[in-house]
Amino acid sequence: MTRKPDLDVTNCDQEQIHIPGTVQNFGALIACRKDGTVTRASSNLQDICELSGDDLVGKTIDNIFKEEELKEIDRTASELQRPNVKLTLSNGKVVNALWHNVSDEQYFDLVPMPSQTGELEISAALAKVGMKLSSVSTETAFAQLVADQVREISKFDRVKIYKFDRDWNGEVIAESRKESMPSYKGLHFPHTDIPKQARELYIRNRVRVIADVDGKQAQLVEEPGLAPIDLSFSFVRSVSPIHLQYLRNMDVRASMSISLFEKGKFWGLIACHHQSPRTFSLAEHSLYQSLSQLCSNRLSDLSKLAESEIKLRYLSTIQEIAANLLVSHELKSLMTSHPSLDELIQSTGNVFISGDVVLRKNSTPDNPTLQSLINWLECCPDDEVFACDDLPARYGHDIGAYACGLLAAKIPDVSRSWVLWLRPEKSKAVNWAGDPFKPTNASPFGDRLYPRTSFELWKETVKGISIPWQPWEIEAAGFLAKILGKSMTNKTAE
Repeated sequence: MTRKPDLDVTNCDQEQIHIPGTVQNFGALIACRKDGTVTRASSNLQDICELSGDDLVGKTIDNIFKEEELKEIDRTASELQRPNVKLTLSNGKVVNALWHNVSDEQYFDLVPMPSQTGELEISAALAKVGMKLSSVSTETAFAQLVADQVREISKFDRVKIYKFDRDWNGEVIAESRKESMPSYKGLHFPHTDIPKQARELYIRNRVRVIADVDGKQAQLVEEPGLAPIDLSFSFVRSVSPIHLQYLRNMDVRASMSISLFEKGKFWGLIACHHQSPRTFSLAEHSLYQSLSQLCSNRLSDLSKLAESEIKLRYLSTIQEIAANLLVSHELKSLMTSHPSLDELIQSTGNVFISGDVVLRKNSTPDNPTLQSLINWLECCPDDEVFACDDLPARYGHDIGAYACGLLAAKIPDVSRSWVLWLRPEKSKAVNWAGDPFKPTNASPFGDRLYPRTSFELWKETVKGISIPWQPWEIEAAGFLAKILGKSMTNKTAE
């Protein structure tokens, strides 16, 4: 099956989901200027605070909450901390509030106080997860443990660990679910399911909840002429109607997403789904914020540990290759001695080329094709290492299926000199959750992409690619090229 062209999702990517002008009905919102004048309030404020949003706009916030509590926030809060606080209304009722500071306004997410705070339970839950995380040593074990633990804590019907690839497509690599929920483990989801601006919000705000996809959205009552307020960090922010429909199509009524990071890079999500509506407390917000940090730290530690072990192995191999070169004084030892180039980096063809000198091993193009390929590489951007797993699409299909993957390291300070690793075509079947390339023509959302309605298994066969090169392989290739460059320049000097 030939891969179809990507859909045009320009409209979807431009949706301004950070300024929806509404909040979910399980909480409320009130905003004010630095001088305390209330600028906005959600229309459902009366459900939380027994105060009307229409009546509050233009008044001062210290007429609503105790003045000493507001002053304490001013003394201790910063826009980076966004503290979870308790505020007392003028009638004595206490509500939970999450404070935010944006531009020349500040606002509060307001959520009813739970019957129990559960602070000890939260600490115990985090301690338990932390202890279990310390025992895992692989990404696979990490993902399954997190799925199991989050489902146990949250009581969601299904918890998925969703990992991004380099193109922002996602794969469900672990899952914990009740039996009645369909499984998505091993399935891929296209990058269009989480457009760019949604990913940016996940990066900025680690926890996003939807209490009820069919729940009422409360409009913000605002002073006339105000610009929309940025609700990126709001816990009660409404979400895109397109995403709500997407969840309905999955038979999901409530959801929660927790962002995961690996060494500061957005790695994936803990995606939680429920078949009935839920409510959320700010205590849960604190718990899942902490859980995101805890899991991300462990994920980063696992990555660093794996990288350290790999680096020790490849540096040892490079050291042996350099020693053989020093003893033999022959560049052909790169191909004939142990370890050779293909033992450093898994490959099915290797080439060393410097001017008219060409050394080859195993499956490689003929010399004229290699010289043409070097001409092409020399015209590429001035990078020390070039790596791709789709060489026929970049260079031309005449290169052949045996050279779909190319890792090429330029030897510094030596004209027209390269060391190459080649990999053959490795066609693969990708299991998608529904056909990601099939648009729906009729859309209630206008001239834009409609949420997919099918998540049944859809298989795509991808050809013309090889097994991708890992970061450590690219690093090792560059390091060896520098060693060869020093060896060749020293020999010329002699």
